[in-house]
Amino acid sequence: MLNSLVSVFQYFLPITVALSVAFILQRLYISLLLKVGGRPLLYIPASFSVPIHELSHYIAAKLCLHKVEKVVFFQMNSSQTLGYVSHSYKKSIVSPLTNAVIGMAPIFGGWFVVTLITFLLVPDIYQLINIKLSLTDTTIVDDIARYIRAFESVFYQHYAEPKFWLWVFLVANVAVFSAPSGADFKGAWSGMALIICMYVVLFHFFGDDTGLFNIVNSMFSAYLPTLILCVFVVLFGTSTLLVFNIIKSKLLGAKQS
Repeated sequence: MLNSLVSVFQYFLPITVALSVAFILQRLYISLLLKVGGRPLLYIPASFSVPIHELSHYIAAKLCLHKVEKVVFFQMNSSQTLGYVSHSYKKSIVSPLTNAVIGMAPIFGGWFVVTLITFLLVPDIYQLINIKLSLTDTTIVDDIARYIRAFESVFYQHYAEPKFWLWVFLVANVAVFSAPSGADFKGAWSGMALIICMYVVLFHFFGDDTGLFNIVNSMFSAYLPTLILCVFVVLFGTSTLLVFNIIKSKLLGAKQS
């Protein structure tokens, strides 16, 4: 069983690392947004990104047959909650699983919207994120490196186009606000833990020949290129905000002196 656990950990390592970096950048990005322009600046990207987040919750709740009590796609007030979906359900053996699906839904909703935006604005980059990186391949690190170099090549072809920078702005913010909130994780963690345990057990007894393994591999192989792309775009956005924050601090310091 320990060997199976190690194998599953190694399998999920690339996407786990990418997600961890994405979540760190998300926190930093929002923090810098608030430092540079306060909540008014935060509301600009939130006005179109938060509805995507909440719509993902709503669709997932409906698909999981939960009763949706109330939906607020976007709100501007003094609270930290920019939107929410309130839902109820009858507890059952599958409740942890459905809550995990609902809690993590914005990740996949954001993935869909980022893919759509890319297809419409920069088709060359869409060709890149349409590439599936196999997580079972021992050359995954080399594949990711080649993928990054390919993106750099596309970047130099399109960086002078206004629609490319519109794409950067939209993708960065949709990706940032697609990250599950603390409340999302709180509702989903037990189901996620159960899914991982089930996956380890199935892997231990059946190896990588099960239909579940093939489904998960296909999903993550399709998701990883988009995730890597979003990490680089959000990193660029975070760096830009950091520069603005430094300039703002120096200007305020000069005025005070």
